[in-house]
Amino acid sequence: MLPILKKLESEGLWGEAVLKNGKIRQIRVESVTNDIVEVTEVYGALQRRVISYSVGGIKSIRVLGNQRIQLRSTLIGDSKSKTFALGSEMIFPGAGYLYLGDKKQALSLVTFTGVALMTALLTGEDATAGWLPLLSWVKIASMFQLNDKVNATNKNSMQWDAGLATWSGRDGLMAKIRLPLSL
Repeated sequence: MLPILKKLESEGLWGEAVLKNGKIRQIRVESVTNDIVEVTEVYGALQRRVISYSVGGIKSIRVLGNQRIQLRSTLIGDSKSKTFALGSEMIFPGAGYLYLGDKKQALSLVTFTGVALMTALLTGEDATAGWLPLLSWVKIASMFQLNDKVNATNKNSMQWDAGLATWSGRDGLMAKIRLPLSL
């Protein structure tokens, strides 16, 4: 138990402690001696306090890492090629959004571009001068939006980083392989 408590203290990590009375607390170790550990514990939604426990009063400890609240679920995707997305969008309206998986935006762009081009062709050369700037503006705006969307997707893409975590229980010190995600 003491090696994990000392690791939590030295590295400033959060841990989850199961107390002998069955309560579970998220803790950050402030100081530890052979028989007393002083922790900052979270015992409610927005409630923290500094409290001391005897080391014998802790049943088990689990290392949580730098973040107290672990990510449970998120919209995670693979990294996407910005060059391919913007290049395909340049050639065919909506193709870049389709590549990113945004089918509604892709359909909207294809429909708007088709309707605007058909209207421009059917109304003749005089009306084309009015429709061409509108189509150009929509194309430029969609390219900027697609660029932002690719950047956001790539920023939130999954990156695997395998690590080793330790856990202390009644059977002693055990090692577990954890896969923390950098999102």
